Formats: sequence, C-alpha cells, structure tokens
Amino acid sequence: MRINQGISIVLVVILLAFLPADQVNSALIRISIPEEVSISTPWITLGDIAVIEGISGEKLTKIQAINLGKAVLPGYSLEIPRQQIELILQGQGLNGKDFKLDIPERVLVRTTSRRLAGEQLINKAKEYLIGLIDYPAERIVIRARFIPPEIVLPDRDYDLRFEIPGGTKLRGAVSLQALIIIDELAYQKVFLGFEILVKHQVYIAKRPIKIGEKLVQVDFHQDYRELGNFRGDLITDWGVALVQDGVVKLAIPQGGILTSYYLSLPDLIRAGEQIQAELVFGNVQVKTMVRARQSGKKGQYITVENLKTGHKFKAQVINAHLVRLVQ
Repeated sequence: MRINQGISIVLVVILLAFLPADQVNSALIRISIPEEVSISTPWITLGDIAVIEGISGEKLTKIQAINLGKAVLPGYSLEIPRQQIELILQGQGLNGKDFKLDIPERVLVRTTSRRLAGEQLINKAKEYLIGLIDYPAERIVIRARFIPPEIVLPDRDYDLRFEIPGGTKLRGAVSLQALIIIDELAYQKVFLGFEILVKHQVYIAKRPIKIGEKLVQVDFHQDYRELGNFRGDLITDWGVALVQDGVVKLAIPQGGILTSYYLSLPDLIRAGEQIQAELVFGNVQVKTMVRARQSGKKGQYITVENLKTGHKFKAQVINAHLVRLVQ
C-alpha cells in the first residue's frame, strides 16, 4: 500500500510540473469575505471586502478591481447575497473551477462615516466672515440665525469652502453657502444665515429732535452700540460740517442714533443773490461784489459773476454772504 501511495504522489507532482502556470495558479485562487465588512469609498470593489489568495501581480489587481455595486450612504449598510457575487465573477470571465469562495450566504457591507457637528460648521463660517470684515475682530459680533443639524459624511478627509453672493453687504442679515469638498468635488452644500453687527461709538438722541432744528450737542450722549444695517453714514465726529452747519431734515426719535440720513446742508447762497467775493492772489486780497449764478452749500464751489465787469468765475462758499477764490 505504501508503495502505491508513493507512486500516486510522484505522478501528481509530475502532472503539476507539466501543467501551464496560469492553470495551476487559477486552481489555487481563494476568495474569502467575512460576514460583515466596512468601507469608506463610494463604490464597492472586491478588493475592498475580500482577501484574495493564490494569485498576484496584474491578475490580482484586475480581480481586486471588480465592481460589486455602489455603496450606500455613510452610516448605512447593504446586504450582498453570495449568489450575486458569484454571478458578477462569472460575468468577469471567471467560473467555479477558477476560484474557491469562502463567504457566507449574505455579506453585510457597512459604509463608515464621520460626523460634522452644526456648531463646528458655524464656527468655521464665523472665522471666514471675520476675515472679510474690515474691522478689528474684537469689534465684530456674529450671531447664527439657526444651527444646522449634524451632517453625516464618508469617513474620509474633507475641506470646507464658503461662498457669498456677489454684492452682499457684510452687515445685518447675511446668508452664505458652505461647501463640503471630498476628493475635490462638492459632496454637500449647506446654507447658513448670520446676523453681523459691529460695535461703534455713536451719538444717541436724549429727546425727539424735530425737522428744521439745528443740532445741539447737549441733546445727545455718546455710547457704544452693536449695529447692523442703518441708513446713511454714522456721525462719530461732532465737528463735521454736516453737524455744524446742517439742519434736521427727518425727525430723530428719542434714542435714535445720529446718522447723515437725518441731516441736510441747506443752501447758504441762492442763485441771483448779490454777495461779496474775496479774491486772494498770493499775499494780495481783493474784494468785490458779485451775483451768484448758482445756489450752493458751505464748502461748495459755485459760479458767480462780477457786477462791474460781467466776468464769471468759480468760487467757494464760505458763509451766506461771502465766497472766496484763492489762486
């Protein structure tokens, strides 16, 4: 009996030696898949879920790349029947004699995930906005109008990019779009809303200020306010011409913040009025009477006409009775 067994072994070795190498390797291909596997890619390939033995090189790479279908969303799982895997392998030119499957009747493929908290997204967006606003960070107040829900992402690296519609003013109510970038593609878009305020030292009316009144500083007090949208330009310097020479064109309510929206500069000189013109040539000053051809506010240049010669020229309005030309 031992002699016969030895002869059989020798014959097997001789036969294997004369078989083509590909045929020998194919007979040894073993594909093993556990009952549960986890992936992070958008597509399921055989190489992602299986251990493949008995083959190497380009043939191994080709088998590993066999596509078993699209993965489910992150955090979810998909069952793949054994029979489906066998059919896919056969469709790739492999038959039951080429490989041995060591897999259960059903394979559970789970797509791994990571989570992006809504608060984390809000904080990143705030950092982005602060970088765009032309004020020191300590003066900027940004409040989220809502917190987005937690976002489930594939368990892969990602970048955050933010976009703001063109022409958006970065104060008051502001909306922007957050793009979650994976593999250089926008995986998800999230819309965010904020209220952007800036701390300013302002003048605040102590009492209602009526139309036509001149401003008096004792009617205002200074304080810091967090401001978003407001009409006109803030008045932060009491010495500006609009305050010193202007009048109230729209009533300012008690507690209202002083801006250029409420004020106007009246015309100090009206067209047709006779006024004095002061002409300055170096150290020489000449005064003459002129007629205003235009109305003008303090500081503006208007056209005037010399009453004696009829000569017309531009001069700056100094007050209600005087214009000046310096050359």
